[in-house]
Amino acid sequence: MVQGLQRVMVTAIIKRGNKYLLVKRSKKSKAFAGYWQFPEGGVRYGENVLDALGRELREELSVNLLSAKLLWVYTCLLERYRLPLQLIRIFYKCKVSGQIKLNEENDDYGWFSKSEISNLKLVPGYEWDELREII
Repeated sequence: MVQGLQRVMVTAIIKRGNKYLLVKRSKKSKAFAGYWQFPEGGVRYGENVLDALGRELREELSVNLLSAKLLWVYTCLLERYRLPLQLIRIFYKCKVSGQIKLNEENDDYGWFSKSEISNLKLVPGYEWDELREII
């Protein structure tokens, strides 16, 4: 059996009108610099997934999580550091409060319609064709 890495991610789908919030990974990022993604982050060992979601939103965007509704769980396989990586992404529809202020992990953010998202360079591992039907 091939051994690899496994990572559980929590992903925030934040909507304003008919547009969705995405962030652009920092040029200094070791992985996927300059790619767009929904705000997300890893779940730490022993951490509750909703606590992780709230923590990631505070750290990356300086916003507070008001509510989260489970939308979808998606698994994909990628290659990272020459090892297989299984990403388990847990997508939540989120309501947040506060003014967006990015940390060093992201260079930019924007609000995009579904058709605009289709034209962005998204991080690997998003199954956009399926996700856009869910959000």
